[in-house]
Amino acid sequence: MFAAVETATWAWVGQIFFGFFLICWGGYKVSLLARRPKPAFVPRHRRVRVRA
Repeated sequence: MFAAVETATWAWVGQIFFGFFLICWGGYKVSLLARRPKPAFVPRHRRVRVRA
């Protein structure tokens, strides 16, 4: 943990924006993991037959 007694205002603002970015990025990644899995592979080659 780092704690500075006196820091510039721009440093605080930068840390706030960076923290907000990380929180949003983490939420985005969680939403990707929580989505439904992709459907099974569907072959598109004409010689590959799909069994029904």
